[in-house]
Amino acid sequence: MSIEVVEDGDAVSLHTKLPEGFDRALVGVVTGLDLERVRFVDAEFEEPDGSPAALDVDLVGERKEPGRSYPAGPIASLASAPTRVRVW
Repeated sequence: MSIEVVEDGDAVSLHTKLPEGFDRALVGVVTGLDLERVRFVDAEFEEPDGSPAALDVDLVGERKEPGRSYPAGPIASLASAPTRVRVW
C-alpha cells in the first residue's frame, strides 16, 4: 500500500496503490437518516428545506448515485489498482 500527495505547479494530486481487499470495503450513499442526532444541539442532519441530508458528492465533486456502493471515505473513485486523483 502506498499513498502520496504530489504537487505539480498549482495542481495537487493523490497517488494511491491500495491492497486488493480495498475493493470489497464498500458502502452506499450516506444520508442524514444513517447518522445519529447531533448530541450537543439535538438536531438531525438536514438540508435547509428539512429533508435528510444526502452526502452524495465526494471531495472532488463526483456525485454518488443512490443504490450503488462506493469506497468508504472522501473519494469515490479510489480502487486497489494504482490510482491518481487530482484534488485541486
